[in-house]
Amino acid sequence: MNEPSNLSAHQKPTNELPPKAKNHFGKRFGFLTAKEYAGKDKNGKARWTCICDCGTEVVAPANGLVTKYITSCGVCSKKANGLKRRKQHRNTPLYRKYWSMIDRCQNKSSKVWDWYGGRGITVCDRWRKSFDDFVEDMGVPGPRMTIERIDNNKGYSPENCRWATMQEQQRNRRDTVFLTFNNQTKCLADWAKELNVTPQALSYRVRNGYSTEDIFTKPFRR
Repeated sequence: MNEPSNLSAHQKPTNELPPKAKNHFGKRFGFLTAKEYAGKDKNGKARWTCICDCGTEVVAPANGLVTKYITSCGVCSKKANGLKRRKQHRNTPLYRKYWSMIDRCQNKSSKVWDWYGGRGITVCDRWRKSFDDFVEDMGVPGPRMTIERIDNNKGYSPENCRWATMQEQQRNRRDTVFLTFNNQTKCLADWAKELNVTPQALSYRVRNGYSTEDIFTKPFRR
């Protein structure tokens, strides 16, 4: 098992991936998973910050990762228990949810970057550095549950996250429409369910400037 060499920072790390440079984000190299471009060394060689399966964070040259000269942090054998837990989770939906969370906040090539990292949404250091800490704080979700931020303008952290169903997530979207009638406030989808009409029917009335009274009391075409 080879150890990273010459890992001292000769240049200030940066998340700006140079044009034409290979994007290794999320790729596995032995026990290492690349998570962030870390700038160049004094010889102009690209480096990547990686997380070892044992939880250790290292900065390694990209060519060392690609050629498999560097495959671990070099000390993960001393943390066998942590390594075993990660191997158990590696191909699970929970592990994929974890890396998907980090990807959309740190990888500028992500298709949803503009809605997450692009607008300042980050992952707290505790979770970014440790999958085990993430699981310890959040627990294992039930079927079809995804991670939800309680405040959509804040990042991913124990204080601002919970597991939620897709229906619950929809209610917390920034663009969800809420309507108040008879001193009750509900999202448009919940009102549609109560009125036994389609959400599109209510949405049509909202978009076309119906008064609140007309939205709820005017007969719908069946």
